[in-house]
This record gives sequence, C-alpha cells and structure tokens, in this order.
Amino acid sequence: MPMINLIHEQRQAQRAAAAKARALVFGLGFLTAGSYLGFLFLLFLATSTEADCSQMQAKLQKMRPIVEQIEAEEKRLAEMGPKVAILENAQQATAKWQRVMEHLTQNTPPGIWLTNVRSTMTDPKNPVQVSFTGLSGDQDSVGGYILRLQNCPELADVNLKFTQEKATQFGPTLEFEISGSVVGTQEEEEKRDGEAEGGEEAKRA
Repeated sequence: MPMINLIHEQRQAQRAAAAKARALVFGLGFLTAGSYLGFLFLLFLATSTEADCSQMQAKLQKMRPIVEQIEAEEKRLAEMGPKVAILENAQQATAKWQRVMEHLTQNTPPGIWLTNVRSTMTDPKNPVQVSFTGLSGDQDSVGGYILRLQNCPELADVNLKFTQEKATQFGPTLEFEISGSVVGTQEEEEKRDGEAEGGEEAKRA
C-alpha cells in the first residue's frame, strides 16, 4: 500500500491560504488608500468650489451698485424713448418744411404771388395735405408753377385745385389753389400695429 505525504499537502494548502489572505489584506489596503485619496480629492474640490463661490459672491457684491446703476439708466432710457421719438419726428417734419419753403423761395417766378400756404392732417394713416393759394397774371404761369412744385422732392400729388378771376387793386388777376401732400408725414405701419397690439392687451387686462 503506497504512503501518502499528507503533511506536505497540508503545508501547501496553508501557504496558499496565507497567500490569499495577504492578497486580500493588500487589496483591502489599496482600496482603503484609494478611497481615502478619493475622499481627499473630493474634499479639495468642494473646498475649491466653495472658495470660488465666495469669490464670485464677493465680486457680485462689488458689482451690484454698477448693475443697479445700469438698470436705472436703462429704465430712464425706456421712459425717454417715446419723448425722443417725438422729438426726432418733429425735427424731421421741421426739416421737410424747411426744404419745402426753400423750394418755394427759389422756384416761385416773378409772375406768381403766394397769399396763403395751409396744411391739414385728418388721418394719421395719410400724409399731410398742403395747399398753396396765390395770384397770377395768366393760366400759363400757374401751369409752369405746378411743374416747379412737382419737382420738389418733399411734395407729391401736386395738382391744380381751381383757378378763378379775381379783381384786385392792381387790376384783374387770376386766383389759384394748388394742392399736394408732404412725403413721409404719415404714421409708419409698424408703429400703428404696435399701438393696436398695445390697446388690445390693455383691453384684455
């Protein structure tokens, strides 16, 4: 019957178990060290983030007066917007009338005497209507004057409204009236649409 060396096998088993135990302890140690390092890294990130937040809050506190000033200026600009628009429209209208008057001064011939210039605006959707009333010696002078007025860039739809004989201290003359419209004096479509939408919102409110 063969002899079996059980002591040798037991020693090998013990050495294998010890090796497994050492590997387990080493693995646990490595895992613990890694977890500790990870915790330290997360703690560092949290501290750094908190410090950054504190710095940002401090900067925001310093910038708050500037932000409030900017908001106040923007509010003032918003309040002044309609007034500025009215002023700009008034300046544009004044410039238009100046150009019309300059055109009349330079293009009214000696045989024409203007007695009245009148403007009316009945509908904001339509341009300002203007009429020129005056005296002339004959029909040809009136026709030539109409052509000169039609050459004014600020006037449109220039037409003769009527002519009639009129007795004056200088003798018989021809009274005339020429009508037209001032270009670009009607309200803009976008502005009217905006006012309409504002009125509808106010009604719904």
